[in-house]
Amino acid sequence: MFSFSSNLTAKPFGNLAALVLILFVSLLFFGCGGGGGGSIDLRTFSEYEVLFYDDKLDLLDTEVVSNSIDLDAKKSEYGVSEWYLAKSTAPIDGNFTPNGNTNFYAIPNVVEISNQAELSNIESNRFGNYILLRDIELKAGEDGFDETYGWTPLFKDYDNAFGGIFNGNHHTISGLWMDEPSRVGAFGLFAGVVGGTIKNLGLLIDDDNGGVKGQCYTGGIAGFLTVNSAIINSYSIGSVNGICSVGGITGELLEGSKIINSYFMGKISGDGDIGGIAGILDKYATITNAYSKATIVGDYELGGIAGAMAVSTITNSYSTGNISGTREIGGIVGYFEGSILANNAAINQEINGTDNNVNRIIGVIQNTGHTTISNNFALDTMQITIKDSNGEAGIDGTDEDFKTQEFYSDTLGWAFDEDDILSPWKIYEGEGYPFLYWEDK
Repeated sequence: MFSFSSNLTAKPFGNLAALVLILFVSLLFFGCGGGGGGSIDLRTFSEYEVLFYDDKLDLLDTEVVSNSIDLDAKKSEYGVSEWYLAKSTAPIDGNFTPNGNTNFYAIPNVVEISNQAELSNIESNRFGNYILLRDIELKAGEDGFDETYGWTPLFKDYDNAFGGIFNGNHHTISGLWMDEPSRVGAFGLFAGVVGGTIKNLGLLIDDDNGGVKGQCYTGGIAGFLTVNSAIINSYSIGSVNGICSVGGITGELLEGSKIINSYFMGKISGDGDIGGIAGILDKYATITNAYSKATIVGDYELGGIAGAMAVSTITNSYSTGNISGTREIGGIVGYFEGSILANNAAINQEINGTDNNVNRIIGVIQNTGHTTISNNFALDTMQITIKDSNGEAGIDGTDEDFKTQEFYSDTLGWAFDEDDILSPWKIYEGEGYPFLYWEDK
């Protein structure tokens, strides 16, 4: 969320009287037979500058301190929940006595969300730190929900996109639908996320009212993520429909943003750049430890995990479900350029294309001199209507392989059974495909 400064060098700037006193004591001690074994603690006569930053590294306050400072009072003054000292891994509380110029960084107070009105109201602070206390069922006619167009995506203006923390706390938001194919913007529970994090959230889309219908930049959880944003330990279930850049979780994943330990189940449709997790990945985006069980229908650049990707990474992920369209279609990604694709599995039953560039792992590969494609497997019985040589077929795997932990851990290098973000996978041996550790919670 923020990085700590390493500048902890003491720079005392005592007043003139203090300096005179130091010189006098030094002369007295060293110049008048005091012997050479002593030393002076200059901090006794020094003042230090203490800087307070918010979680976005904006300066809140500067204080000159000669003894101690009450950090709890500073919490109340600036509405933060914890102060972190530079280089520290634990929050600092109570009275603090600096021994050098010091930086403190804030974690904002957590705002509790327990109903639709409070959820809609998070737009009042795009850098807030929010936690969901219970499941919420969205209802038309109430806050944020138009009876004609459905849910109004949070933070629709790019310049006012969400940049805080939204912790679903393993609760669900259900009843989401929107019907905005003629309106411009980004579409999803959140429209845009810029430098923010969404985690531990379940989204249940209301297919009885048509699901999510948007234009470009349409996803279940967010229309787009950019500038080091993240979705972690989250899922979306239902139907998502758009025109371009359409994904089960997000329409576009850009500029260092990540989707980690997450999944989508449902149906996705549109024209182009359609993916089970994300429509497009670009500029060092990453998807890892994710899966999609989706039916995908479109025209061009369709993929079980991503429709298209450039200068980005997909690892340790799998897709199932049928994909059908015209061209650039793959079980993992449709269009692939200058990226990394490693240790994935395409377990799709059918991939159907009516034109060219259709294959089991990647539909079409561009700029082959700047790509890494390694250790990707595909179901050996997968049916492909048209297969083109300018893609990637991957290595054969049987359905039995894909239902054993040994295959994933030994062959693909996935981490199992540690119940944490770095070892997220579990499996019921021989019964089904892997799932994520937090799904048991």
